[in-house]
Amino acid sequence: MAKRKITDELRFLKARIAKLQRMERTEESLNDENIDEAFEQSGNEVDGPAFIDSLESDVISEGNEELPLTGRQQLKEFREKFVKMENELKESRHLNKISKLEQQNKELREKIKHCGLVAELNVLQEKVAKIGEEKQREKELTKYEKISEMIKHQKQSSSKTKTEKTPVDDFEAIFGRIGEDEKKAATKGKYGKRIYTKDTWMFESTSAFFQILSDWVGRAKAASSDTTAQAEIELTEQTFADCREAIKALGIFSNTDPKVLLRRWRSGYRKRHPEATAQVQCGVFVIDGEQMDEQENRTRRQRREPPEKLAVGQRKDQKTLLDRIDELESQLKSLQQEQEDETSKYVPVELFNEMQNEHNELLEKFNALERQLKELQQNMTNESGGESVSGSARTQGHFTRKGKGDLLMGKENLLEQVQSNFRQNSWDGNNCQNDIKIKDGTSLTVHCKGNAWVFRSIFAMHSILLNNNSSHIFYYEISLKNMKGWDFFGFAIKQQQTPKDETIRYRTGTYAYEKNGELWTNGKKKEGNAGYSYGVGDTVGIGVNLSSRRIIFTKNGRQMDNSELMASSSSADSFFFPFVTLSLNGAGDKIEANFGPNFRFDLVTL
Repeated sequence: MAKRKITDELRFLKARIAKLQRMERTEESLNDENIDEAFEQSGNEVDGPAFIDSLESDVISEGNEELPLTGRQQLKEFREKFVKMENELKESRHLNKISKLEQQNKELREKIKHCGLVAELNVLQEKVAKIGEEKQREKELTKYEKISEMIKHQKQSSSKTKTEKTPVDDFEAIFGRIGEDEKKAATKGKYGKRIYTKDTWMFESTSAFFQILSDWVGRAKAASSDTTAQAEIELTEQTFADCREAIKALGIFSNTDPKVLLRRWRSGYRKRHPEATAQVQCGVFVIDGEQMDEQENRTRRQRREPPEKLAVGQRKDQKTLLDRIDELESQLKSLQQEQEDETSKYVPVELFNEMQNEHNELLEKFNALERQLKELQQNMTNESGGESVSGSARTQGHFTRKGKGDLLMGKENLLEQVQSNFRQNSWDGNNCQNDIKIKDGTSLTVHCKGNAWVFRSIFAMHSILLNNNSSHIFYYEISLKNMKGWDFFGFAIKQQQTPKDETIRYRTGTYAYEKNGELWTNGKKKEGNAGYSYGVGDTVGIGVNLSSRRIIFTKNGRQMDNSELMASSSSADSFFFPFVTLSLNGAGDKIEANFGPNFRFDLVTL
């Protein structure tokens, strides 16, 4: 019994030892980098002595106090072995931490090095930006700073070398030469008032110019020692401005060669004053020093001319003025006549409405008589037999046919009279682009020379007057023969600046009918309807009642329901011209206009 118990204990110990060996092999298979990770995953660290003590406690707890010596010796060996393994494990962990710290130290060194390079780069960029700003500042130096630098440099140079000449000295030398030339010229003749030397060229008297320069020389000398650089700059600029004004007033041409100007002036002066030719000598020609303007010279010449010559000149001027007045009066009369023609060219058509009203009155009378005849026939039927009724019916039919025939004949005569009063209109071929072709004045063909999308507009020759006192209707039609682009037509106020190569439907005073069925009044879109759209084969029309200003749109002989569209009251007493705009993109469009009198739409129905 005791033997079997010891055997079981040994078997238990062997199993524990095998487990420890497996754990040892597992630990040996792990490399240094994975040791910490393995133990962290396991969640516990292996403590050799603690594990051995746990084995002993397990054995003692099971009542095995009397273990053989061999079993205890093995446990002791395993204790030492596990202690050694634990020490090695701790050392490996320490080494692993050291390697990690070294790696982190290396990375930190690299980061520090990179940060140092970035700092150096920033410093270099700041230096480059500073240099660029300095260069830009040098380029943007104002004229005041430059002049100040020049003045400072001039002061320094003049203080070092007092013997050198300054610009002031040069000016004084020039003034001296000019003064000598003036004195010489003054003694040689009294004609002229121009002076030419190698230093100056001027018209009129030169005294003002000399005075300005002399004042500037004096002020420059005083400012060179008493004022600052800024004061000198302002003084110089003010003086130069005064000189420019004086030069402009005196008529000095700085961009033209003085010799050329003098030669031109000499030739003209010789023709005007032959007696003064001898006074032109050595490139110096002096007109007396008196300051005379052109009006004074003209007055002096007139005084020297004989009275007969002056009278002839006055008569010529008077005749020219009268001719100009006559020309203006004739132009005014022609304009008034043209306006009267434009106003009265459609006046005969105003009779159309009056005749139409008479026709309607006759038609009402005829209908009333027809009703009375029917009543009479009914009464006769009730009183007499069928024979008398048939006779009255024949009488009524004859009377009805005769009355209707007379009325129809009157209507045809009315239309013929109205049509004869229509004035034939046509397109204005003299005021359009070259790619518009007109045939017979009404057939219009537009051909595009390129592939670009362009517009072409053309107006009619004659206009209409939108006047409240007028009672007739203006109307015309367009037949579409070929349409590839986007077209519209109507009537508009034509102005001188109205373009012919763009759409004009947006302009004030324009009333148009667009291809897609949109209707435009006074340059603004009012309404649109797909049923109003038109294309090849359609005949569309536009008109206006000149008294009520109501606009009429038709398509294929039928009037559209747009009774609310009215012409603007601001367009009253304005002349409107029919127009059409065709858009081109490669192929050309072709339309035919019908300005009357035979329309597809019956104007009598209005």
